[in-house]
This record gives sequence, structure tokens and C-alpha cells, in this order.
Amino acid sequence: MELDTDQIGAWVGSVVWPFIRISAMLLANPVFGSRSVPMRVRIVLTAALTILVTPLVGTLPPIDPVSAGGLWITLNEVLIGLAMGLALAFVFSIFVMAGEQMANAMGLGFASMVDPLNGANVPIVSQFLQIIAYLLFFALSGHTLVIELMVSSFELLPVGEAVVSLSAIRGLTAWASQMFVGAALLSLPVIAMLLLVYIALGVMTRAAPQMNIFSVGFPLTILSGFVTIMLVMPMIGNHFSALLLQSLALVRTLFGG
Repeated sequence: MELDTDQIGAWVGSVVWPFIRISAMLLANPVFGSRSVPMRVRIVLTAALTILVTPLVGTLPPIDPVSAGGLWITLNEVLIGLAMGLALAFVFSIFVMAGEQMANAMGLGFASMVDPLNGANVPIVSQFLQIIAYLLFFALSGHTLVIELMVSSFELLPVGEAVVSLSAIRGLTAWASQMFVGAALLSLPVIAMLLLVYIALGVMTRAAPQMNIFSVGFPLTILSGFVTIMLVMPMIGNHFSALLLQSLALVRTLFGG
């Protein structure tokens, strides 16, 4: 059997370009691309998905991966993968931002710890909500939905035939603005309850100026915040599932599905 340079380049491209799109998606994905997942595990997972997805990709353009056209396709594949991963990352960022707002209102903004998933200091409330979000993600089979979206992306945006448009980038940017709206809605019950507590403490301070407001108010705000979080916990699942479906539907819409 004899193989020429064009055949070898076409075979390499049939594996390399799906590998690049999948690796970019997993890199930006907050679940599979977190720092707690070892690099070897991510490489093996990417290679396994590439082997499974390559027969479903279809015919790829016979372009040399190291040529100018191949580099353009590679850049486009990276953008597609990053867009899919970032759309999901924004969902988990909502819970981090909501936890920061809750912690600042409760007076726990100083109680922070290193997030092993992102390598940044976040309040403990954000860490708690983020763990809940990850558990809900796997409980709702979010990982299978992400893999299904990744496979369907090769049908919506074939390799070498589709380019990420400016409208898709604008739509992804608009979805990023929903982080602030979602975080405000998620933290609104806690902030509203703490506002009532602060008003009550102000009235108490006015009625009894000799009372030490710091020794009474600080434990009371923390207790009220945690009680409110416990009461709104059943609604977090519905909120997360709605955001997850919106992010996946957004990616399909941006890619023409």
C-alpha cells in the first residue's frame, strides 16, 4: 500500500481538527477543564471523544493542516470549541457571583478560600453554591447533553465549511451579560431578608443606643443569611436547570440549529 503526502495530510486532518474543537470545548468547560482534573485525564478524555466522534463527522476537506488554509480552519475550530465551553462556563459563574453578593451582604466577604476548580479566592458561600451547581450538573445528565451538543456541532458547523460569524460572537457576549441578571435574581431573597434585618437593627439602635450593635448584629445577619439560603435551596435546582437549557439552546441557535 502506497500513501502520498495528500492522503497522509487528509488522514491527519480528519483526526486533528475534531481533536482541536473537542479540546477547546473541554478547556473552556468549567467541569472538564477545571484545574482539579489532571492534564492526563483531560488528554485521554479528549482523545477518546475524538475517536468516537471522528466516524460521525463525515467528509472533511482535503487540506494540509500546516498550510495557510489549514491554519485558518484550526483557528475556526478553536473559536467554535471555546464558544461552546464559555456558554456553559457563564452558567456556573452566575452562582459564583451570587455567592459573592450574598457573602458581602451577610458580612462574610472576608471569609474566602482558594477554589480548587479555578485557582482563585472566592467566598465560602460562592464555593458552596458552586459545589451545588456541579452536583446538579451531573444529576441532570448535563455531561451527556454537552457531549451531544458537541457531536451535533459537527453537523451544524461542518469542519472547513462554516465560520463563526459576528452575530454568533455578539450573541455569546449578550449571554455573558445574563450573568449579572441571574446572579441578582439568585441572591435577591437573601439580600431582601438582610435588608429587613438591617432596618430592624437600625430601629433597635435608635431605641436603645447603649446596645452594642456589632455584638448583636453580626451574628444575626449571618444566621439570617444562612436560614434564607436554606429556604431558597429547593428553588436552586429549577433555576440551574433553566439556565443550563438556555445555554445549550443558545449555542444551537448561534450555530444555526
